[in-house]
Amino acid sequence: MNNLALVSIILGAIIILTRGPIIFAPEASRNFFLNSIITSETKIRIIGIFVVALGMVMIYVAQGYDQTAALFIKYLGWFFVVVAGPIFLIFTSIYKDILINIVENMDALILRIIGIFGVGLGALFIYLGLVVLRSSG
Repeated sequence: MNNLALVSIILGAIIILTRGPIIFAPEASRNFFLNSIITSETKIRIIGIFVVALGMVMIYVAQGYDQTAALFIKYLGWFFVVVAGPIFLIFTSIYKDILINIVENMDALILRIIGIFGVGLGALFIYLGLVVLRSSG
């Protein structure tokens, strides 16, 4: 299997699995997020390490391909490493305070809309992976 397609499909599946529950249970998803995931800066830093590692894998996998999908995956990987990584790893307390204020003030409709867009984005990544897989083989 093409590594670029595999990374794109896995990224799409991660996006769908993390945003899908928001559509059906927005209040429970918000409470889980606020009470379990962003309770400590250590958990946010662990997520940051995962995001930076995923970005580095995306950059590495996209090297050597001249497809538009490879460029998109590579630039998204650079965004994960250069922008999201420092936000998660260095500016953790500021990120945590801003995120708590934003998430606490969202109503169920906004959360469902975010969930729908997230699932759509995940489906696009899976589609992108399948297109890359089909064009390479």
